[in-house]
Amino acid sequence: MAEGGGADGWGRSRNVSGSNRSVRPSAIGLLFSVLCICAFAGYMLSSRQARRTLGTWNYLTGVMVWASVTVAVPALIQGLDYGPFDRNDWLWLLCMLVGPGLIGHVLMNYAITELPMNLTSLQMLPSTVLSIGVAWPVHGEHVTLGQALGGAVTLTAVGLIVWRQASNAPKAVPLMDAPEA
Repeated sequence: MAEGGGADGWGRSRNVSGSNRSVRPSAIGLLFSVLCICAFAGYMLSSRQARRTLGTWNYLTGVMVWASVTVAVPALIQGLDYGPFDRNDWLWLLCMLVGPGLIGHVLMNYAITELPMNLTSLQMLPSTVLSIGVAWPVHGEHVTLGQALGGAVTLTAVGLIVWRQASNAPKAVPLMDAPEA
């Protein structure tokens, strides 16, 4: 996205350079957030089921192909203009692709075959705390005292639950055998 501003897929203008302080909560944004939570829960559960028979790379390839199709087709139908990108935009897209896109999905899809679902999904909570913390220096979105305390409680609770389950759990049994060499 070029410096200054742009429009999202819903036709609303927003600031895309520097601070995102102009982004404010809205009813539609909160609805999309709740739908995202539901979709991600479905993704985790269906991923676990699919990973019973598919290897990590096969599964991830299928997920990425279908994700690309479901994003590209509506964008093409709507005729949205996504260019031209500047060098900084390409860098952020690359970081997003490699970080959460590739590394994050590979690790998560491997973990769901090695850990109980309640532990795998619980360990996703710290990513929210990390996002809030990183949004401060990157986007200029200030962290309130309530958010900081909530983050500390979340990290402490997740850490204690994971530590307790790890110290009391028998050795995990993988959902599928490793491929023979």
